[in-house]
This record gives sequence, C-alpha cells and structure tokens, in this order.
Amino acid sequence: MSNFDYIVLFSLFIGNLFVGLFFVGKIKTFDYFASGGRSFGAFAIFATLSASFMGGGYTLGNAEKVFNHGMIYAFALLGFSLKEILVGYFIAPKMEKYKSCISIGEIIGKSYGKNSRIFTGIFSVLICLGILAAQIGAMGYLIQTLFDIEIYYGAIISLIFILLYCILGGMKSVVYTDIFQFLLLFIAMPIIFFIGMDHVGGWNNIVNSVPKSFTNPFIIENFWIIFIPLFLTFMFGEAFVPPYVQRLLMSKDLSKTKNATIWSGIISIPFFLMIGALG
Repeated sequence: MSNFDYIVLFSLFIGNLFVGLFFVGKIKTFDYFASGGRSFGAFAIFATLSASFMGGGYTLGNAEKVFNHGMIYAFALLGFSLKEILVGYFIAPKMEKYKSCISIGEIIGKSYGKNSRIFTGIFSVLICLGILAAQIGAMGYLIQTLFDIEIYYGAIISLIFILLYCILGGMKSVVYTDIFQFLLLFIAMPIIFFIGMDHVGGWNNIVNSVPKSFTNPFIIENFWIIFIPLFLTFMFGEAFVPPYVQRLLMSKDLSKTKNATIWSGIISIPFFLMIGALG
C-alpha cells in the first residue's frame, strides 16, 4: 500500500471516531442513550438501518460465498430485502403502542409479562454478542490484510474503537456514524464495482470464464431445494434482531419509520447483487 492509501484509511477511521464522539456528554437519561431522544428523521433511520446490515457478513461474506458457490447466495440474500419491505409495510406502522419502549425485551414484556421480558433480554444479549464477535472478526481480518497486523490485535483495536463512541455517545453516536458509513459505502461500492468490471474485462468476460451455474444459478440441479431454505432463513432469521427493532423505535413519526424501512429494503436489492457480482 502507498502512503496515500494509509492517509485515506486513517482519515476514514479518525472521521468516524470524530462523528461518534461528537455527542459525548450530551446524554442526560438512559432513554436518550438508547433512543437518541426519538428525534431521528426518515433519512437517518434509512441510513442507520442500511448501514446495520451492510456489515462484514453481507459485504465480505457475501462476496466470499459468491466466489465459492456463485450468485445463488446473493439471490438468496434478497429474502432479507423482502423482509425489510414487509416489516416496513406491516410492522412499523403498528409500533405506536410501544413508543415508550427502548428494546425488544420491553416490547415483549409489555405484551407477555416480566418473565418473557427477562427471557427475551437474555437471548437478545447473546445474539448481539454473536453479531459483535462476527463484525469484530471481520474488522480484524481487514486490518491484518491492510496493515499486516496480527488479527488478534486488529480485533482488539476495532473493539476499543467501536465501544469508545458507543458507550460514551449512545444511540446518537451510533446513528450518525452509521450515516457516515452508509454514505461512504453508497459512494464507494459502485465505484469499486465498475473498476472491478473493467479490470476483468467486463461482465461478458466473467460469464465466459466461470462455471455457468455461477452466473445463472437456475441451471443448478435441485436449485429450489437449495435456494428456498436459504431465502427463508434470510427472510425470517433476522426479522426481529434487536438492532433492527430498536431502530423502529427511534422516531416520533411512524410514517417516517415506515418509509425508511421500506426504502432500506429496496436499496439492499442492488447492493446485495452488486457485492455478489464483485465476488
């Protein structure tokens, strides 16, 4: 890597940290910490939702799976896109009676009682720990690749970096760093895609160079037996994961939440296919 590459990367890290730490000291209550005062508009919710699933799994993981197995994996990810659109249409408008809640545990507790709330809270923590571990692992690999630092140290650096602004700045910091990251991805990924296409000689050259089933998975034997379980897993598996549910509770205007969620699902369609094509 050139000195310019290092400058760009460090600038992105510092910029992200600056955005996250901007809100340190402005938290007065736990509700404000967890919901940001429910002051977010449609674009903020759209961007933070989108950035939440544009993590290591749905970018690097998507590209890796397509590299190994073909576009069937990217097509299966569209189950997640459909889920977001359906949540926007049918779930988001009904969050009015839960507007005082700040987590999925509180939502379940309000409907089914204290024991259900505790049970949900425990499993929410376990799920979020798994998600965090996966993202930190991806960051560790990325830092190892870019800076030739042991993955162990790369993971620790990433964890400290993220926890620093999350703990000190709360949801406000999380949302605005998400917006920052979303804008970077929204601009960078299409550029990388077209540079990649040019580098390998265009899409036709890819089609002629890889197994036909990689670009046209419909010709795979037992395609539907493989595809449907994957599609349904992505559709239902993360339907009410705590980070996504929490973002349904961050606006006082449910129409904005509904539109933001639907558009997040729509924008994920070309994103998943583009990342898959990169693989």
